[in-house]
Amino acid sequence: MNKTYYFLLILAITGIAQANLITNGDFADGNANWPETGSWGGQNLSFANGELYMDSNASNLDDTEDYGAFARSERFSVYQGMELGYSIDYATWVSATPQTEGYLFRLQCFDDQGEWVGDILLEEITDHTGFGWNTLTGQFTVDFANVAEATVELSNGAYNSFNGAVKVDNIALFGPSAWDPVPENGAQDVGTVQNEACDVDLSWKTGLKIADPTIPDPNIVTHYVYLNDGSGWTLQDDVNADSPEATYTLTGLSFNKQYLWRVDEGVSLAGGGVSGPEDPETIQGPVWSFGSYVTLSITEQPETAAVDAGSDVDFTLAAETLFDSPISYQWYKSADDVVDDSDEALTSGDVLTLTDVDLTDETFYYCAVSSGSLTLHSNVVSLGIRRKLAHWSLDDVDYSESQYIDLSNSGNDASVGGTPEFVDGFVNGDQDPNTLKANGAVKIYENDGWADAGTFNPAEYSDQFTVSGWFKWTQHSDPAVDWNTLVSKRDNWTSSDDNMFMILVAGPSKQLVMQSWGDGYIGSGQDSVQPNEWYHFAAVYTGEVGRVYLNGQFAGEAEYPMQGGEDSTFYIGRIGDDLGQRFDGAIDDIQVYNYALSSEHIAGLYQDETGETICLKDLVWYDLTDDCAVNMDDFMVMVDQWLDSGMYPAE
Repeated sequence: MNKTYYFLLILAITGIAQANLITNGDFADGNANWPETGSWGGQNLSFANGELYMDSNASNLDDTEDYGAFARSERFSVYQGMELGYSIDYATWVSATPQTEGYLFRLQCFDDQGEWVGDILLEEITDHTGFGWNTLTGQFTVDFANVAEATVELSNGAYNSFNGAVKVDNIALFGPSAWDPVPENGAQDVGTVQNEACDVDLSWKTGLKIADPTIPDPNIVTHYVYLNDGSGWTLQDDVNADSPEATYTLTGLSFNKQYLWRVDEGVSLAGGGVSGPEDPETIQGPVWSFGSYVTLSITEQPETAAVDAGSDVDFTLAAETLFDSPISYQWYKSADDVVDDSDEALTSGDVLTLTDVDLTDETFYYCAVSSGSLTLHSNVVSLGIRRKLAHWSLDDVDYSESQYIDLSNSGNDASVGGTPEFVDGFVNGDQDPNTLKANGAVKIYENDGWADAGTFNPAEYSDQFTVSGWFKWTQHSDPAVDWNTLVSKRDNWTSSDDNMFMILVAGPSKQLVMQSWGDGYIGSGQDSVQPNEWYHFAAVYTGEVGRVYLNGQFAGEAEYPMQGGEDSTFYIGRIGDDLGQRFDGAIDDIQVYNYALSSEHIAGLYQDETGETICLKDLVWYDLTDDCAVNMDDFMVMVDQWLDSGMYPAE
């Protein structure tokens, strides 16, 4: 069995940060390179301040076993018999001592198919340090058959009843094996074209001395370079280890191919000589991968479209090859956004044209581009047919069998919680704001009046949406909990899977807010809404930008990233089970569209009920006289100030 010794030591040692095989082991980049993180049931999981912080409180939960948090590093290659050392900096604050079960620091191991093969518990921490920092170290052997890769997992009550707060910092993995590969592990499209073949320049750093990990191990005298093209490992060459960094060029490789490579370290033997490629004293290196130069590339991707029924739509793709070889195209229609062999084949050619589209065309599309033996797939895009997806009048006459009836005929009836109380509503279509409609709105308070409209996603095919309606907000006596959700597609706030967007009245700042899990936040401005007054609102998502409108007027916009929540519940007047963020007041006439309404359309929704003339200020950028028109008056203002300068001193 080849020997490899890895030591997990603190990053405080000078000059070893780059040797760390646990990417971002010092958490300097927050949760970057810790691709799996989770929290639930009252947990707090934070990557602020360059460290990982986990906090639990079981007493706040209905089920004290139903809590936990975890963080898992990116995976790295291991093999059966690999010997590793570890170290972890930690600080704890536990609710009671001694804890019968502890904070888990362990290694999760997987085979070459990514299937779990077992866990290695490194430490179970139960002590109370008063948030004083400590360091744990140790060694172990990876002894699972078929093991190929592993990840470090840090777990706070996810698998047991540990209750407390833990800080973690400074995790590094390095040892006397080669490290810091170039190309970077997993890199694609690498190499240069040489005589119609591909050459790839490799480089790496010599394994470090365990006793002094700031220098290479002087016992390493030779690097053995191996390559695997899918048919097994072959020794390419040996390279002298006479410097901290070594290089080697692979020549004559195939294009468009995935390769594995590694560097084993030959060491000086006690009896003289150097350990050979198959010698048990030779230090086996980690397995790295790269994809060679890609000769086919897509230069123009198709784009998602949202159009009216009856329109014609073109999806366009462009590609090019290195050697001007023929390119073929095949378009597919898919029921979802995943490329699958069962998808329906459509036409060939670089343009897919759909004519006189209707709802049967509303789905996903992509193109397979081929040249020689290589096939690439375009982005999966979609076609949305622009329309109103839901309309709940919230009148008593449109309430039946504990449901608010969807008047758009899309079937999105909303199941009502509790007993709704119908009050005078604003929407009656007479353009008179002083005439209210009896029982034309619903009053929502705590458990009564809110509704669940299922999990429909207004942006599913169009990547756009608009939600509009009317509200009259009642200010809560405690501003700290005065967060009044008008509409949301959100089950909770614990992960992106549960939260797509929410539209609410923020009581403390008295403004309309559109918010998403992906840090999207747009407000209508401090004090823009007052309690006990009727307002029209609209929240628009264009695919990139979010906009909010208040009483027909544009009130704010910003980039609006959304990171999931497509399958979360669509609620009226609430989010998930959070009683503190349910709406308190009256809501009227909620409408949902699967496209971004224009400013004119939104102004029309407001004007239909009020009869007021509205200035669409976002459409008149050069109105210098503030009369909502660009005309000769504005021109004369510009002429009067022509060549004036506000610079001091004057130029």
